[in-house]
Amino acid sequence: NSAQTCYEYTFGEAAIQADFLTPSGTDSYSMCEDIPIVVLIKNVKNVTVTDLMLEWNLPLNGASIVPGSFEASYPNAGDLSLPFYSIANPAISGNNLRYDEDAIFSNAIHTNGFPGILAPNDSNQLVIRFYIETTCDVFVSGSTARFEATANDPCSPIPLESGEVVSE
Repeated sequence: NSAQTCYEYTFGEAAIQADFLTPSGTDSYSMCEDIPIVVLIKNVKNVTVTDLMLEWNLPLNGASIVPGSFEASYPNAGDLSLPFYSIANPAISGNNLRYDEDAIFSNAIHTNGFPGILAPNDSNQLVIRFYIETTCDVFVSGSTARFEATANDPCSPIPLESGEVVSE
């Protein structure tokens, strides 16, 4: 007898998943300090997807993006101690950040696609990290960020979406 866990997808087939990560040991941050925004993106479909796009909506009332702080780690299943490499800033419009082109954050994903769940060495997972700087006495504690990833499935005309993920 072995214990098994089964999952039922009630909103369609699994595809792209995303989640905000919190660096170990950092449950809270002081006002007036930089706050890391870290997202894990995972392809849980059994196919290599293309044209991976990433989009954040941030609480910028009392916070600003730290230019040049954008980094990626690929492949990476959420281990923040692994090496990160600098990437160009995304397109920024107010509180919206967007990477419309995956070549900006990963030449490997742009060239080879974003592998599916059966790929070895966590190559179906990517971490993006950057910082926001809070403004003393203006930033609203408890503000949340939102993120969504989309990609194209070569077997379907319908784009894959992570759905909007909200930070805690």
